Amino acid sequence: MLLENYKLTSRVQEQLPFTKEHLPPAHEGWAMDAFKGACNMALRLQALKYQANILHLEILQDPPAVRCKRAFKVGELVRLVLPQSSAPPSDDAAQQRCAEHEVARISGHVSTGCVAESISLGKVGLYEFFVGPQFAGPPAEGSRGPDAFVSPFWAVAKSDSEPNMELRKETATFGTGVNKVQVGVPQMHNTCALSAGDFPVVKPWPRLQPRPAKKLRTA
Repeated sequence: MLLENYKLTSRVQEQLPFTKEHLPPAHEGWAMDAFKGACNMALRLQALKYQANILHLEILQDPPAVRCKRAFKVGELVRLVLPQSSAPPSDDAAQQRCAEHEVARISGHVSTGCVAESISLGKVGLYEFFVGPQFAGPPAEGSRGPDAFVSPFWAVAKSDSEPNMELRKETATFGTGVNKVQVGVPQMHNTCALSAGDFPVVKPWPRLQPRPAKKLRTA
């Protein structure tokens, strides 16, 4: 019966165009999602690698600044970007501590758009991804909204005069062959020894502009 139905319907069936460009790996939207995931994974790996010295810094505001709580040898202090958190908070007390200072609730937001402080992470096809600061205000009373990470990277003072930090990038690679993507993770390294009470200062980096918007192929 199934075969007979197939023979009857096959006379009116139309062959659809199907080329290499229609295969899943060629889909731009999927490629962008994969690259964004690679960006967040690269930032997470950096956070795990350099998280120890974040506890030896104080974040100040009005204006934003970071102060050392202990001495650091040359190159020992590595300031990194923390990606945006989307997990629900597990500690109300910790959330309240962050809520006391809005500047302490800063994380890195990965997207194809950029703001004044954005830093390029890399490109996939015609699209360039950036990480920029995301500020989270104090949660509403009784709210169980997502908790924000503390990322001193965005609070470091910027000045052309006598900077003691330098902006660098460490490359993280994911995949192989045509599926290989590279993410340039921004870091700040101290170029001279720092003492307790010193303020890290970095040179302002140039403002980046996103690439022109391009309509995604959806089929």
